[in-house]
Amino acid sequence: AGQYSFGSDLAGGVTMVSEALMMVLLPKASSKKTSLELKRFVRKAYKSMAILLIPLTLPLFLAKPFILLLGHVKSSYLQYLPSLEVFVILYVGGLFALAVMPMRTVLYAMGRPQIETYMEIIAACFIICGSILLIPKYGFNGAAMAVLIQRVISFAALMGYGLSVLGRQG
Repeated sequence: AGQYSFGSDLAGGVTMVSEALMMVLLPKASSKKTSLELKRFVRKAYKSMAILLIPLTLPLFLAKPFILLLGHVKSSYLQYLPSLEVFVILYVGGLFALAVMPMRTVLYAMGRPQIETYMEIIAACFIICGSILLIPKYGFNGAAMAVLIQRVISFAALMGYGLSVLGRQG
């Protein structure tokens, strides 16, 4: 449990960025009145998101060398190396949660927050089923994979729905 917790704590930084981004984007998206303005907002937000995601991928590549470096200072830090697999899986899931944030804010701005609720109910079913199937075989990594699957499904569903609604609005 300690390994999963450490990996989860490391990956938790993305969640903080995601929540902060929601607080910034929601007022901006809510001020848009027409579908054309919302489409422009989405395009601009995803251009900015691409720039943001580039530096946010660095921890995926730097975590292992950092822990190995710390291991030279104090060998007890090497005990955290097995947590890196959990960290990478959860961190990638966090990036999916972050990447869907502009579309999520547009759905709120369009007065459709209930769509996220419906999508998350479906995604929760996937995390439960994924956990039942993956944890017995893969342990901590299986638990992390269940979370990743849930976030990918949530991302795909919210993006698909949002793009289809924006496309229909002309």
